[in-house]
Amino acid sequence: MAAEFFRTAHLAVPGCTEPSRPADVIDRLLADVFESRAAADLFNPYTDNRPGIDLPDAARIRRDNLSAVLRVMCAEPIEEIWIAEAPGHNGGARSGVPLIPESCFDRFADRTGTRLRRATVGPPAVTLTGEAVWTHLDRRLRLPLLWNTVLHHPHQPLDPSTNRTPTTRDIEAFASSRTLLREVAPDARVIAIGRVAERSWDGPASYVRHPAQGGRRLFDVQLRELSI
Repeated sequence: MAAEFFRTAHLAVPGCTEPSRPADVIDRLLADVFESRAAADLFNPYTDNRPGIDLPDAARIRRDNLSAVLRVMCAEPIEEIWIAEAPGHNGGARSGVPLIPESCFDRFADRTGTRLRRATVGPPAVTLTGEAVWTHLDRRLRLPLLWNTVLHHPHQPLDPSTNRTPTTRDIEAFASSRTLLREVAPDARVIAIGRVAERSWDGPASYVRHPAQGGRRLFDVQLRELSI
């Protein structure tokens, strides 16, 4: 199934042909993310649509968005990875890209020259986490690679408009994606946003408080202390 989806995405990745970071690793990473985990409480934004929210070709648009972001990030050596918890129903479940909600598409385009496409109807969705992250990214000369511990959207059973904390099952289901990510950027400094991300990362990581649920002030302070 993943191979079929993968052929529809724009997967040529400029800048990633050198032996130390071959394009096939990016290909395998995307294919792994796109693959269904077959869980009733885990929405796969790269294969599925939400009635009344998504455009008819929303899943394809989100696959293209993630592929485009990885191409941009791979154009130069990746110095940092910021890894968070999981996509929310108004965040990555709509945009297809970790920590780049629809409301931040223009900011990403201004920084990279790459314009992402919306896959949903109605006004662009805003997320508190996305806005908190991009407040810091707007001050940086280079963008980090933005990622999630779990790449599909964890929600309450039968209700994709909700969010839930990823389970151990969810986290383990994407262990292969994190392994491939380390191959893509083996020397990158890792910033773990929240304890879920910190515990899931198999390697050194600098922890910062997740900005949700009253954590914004400490998130800001800890990022500044890391001189980011």
